[in-house]
Amino acid sequence: MTNPLSPLVLIVDADPEFRRWMTRVLEEAGFRSRSTGEAEEAAQWLSLLTPAAVVIDASVVSDHGDTLARSFRNAKPGLPMVVLSSGGEPEMMRSGYLGMPRPVMLSKPVAEAALVTAVRGLCGG
Repeated sequence: MTNPLSPLVLIVDADPEFRRWMTRVLEEAGFRSRSTGEAEEAAQWLSLLTPAAVVIDASVVSDHGDTLARSFRNAKPGLPMVVLSSGGEPEMMRSGYLGMPRPVMLSKPVAEAALVTAVRGLCGG
């Protein structure tokens, strides 16, 4: 069982199998998590929770970038993010995410250790 005081990570990825994998990896590393495959649901979670970090697939960002970026920026200014990309770094991520700190970029497929290290680094641990 994960400690209720552990940092909370919001996972946003359209692939349910990959979401389950990230959830398992992060929870085994001691984080709490909530996950979704939908940009709209991610925005709802952000209105209800204060995650220590967000792990998001760049394809979700690309499909709903403006809406999701606005929700993130308005709901939680400065929210740390790990952006997962199957290809090159999305243009909108290069210099920050609409005024947010530059996200940590990881390429898919991502190794367990790389994911955990990135999230720990963002959560101050």
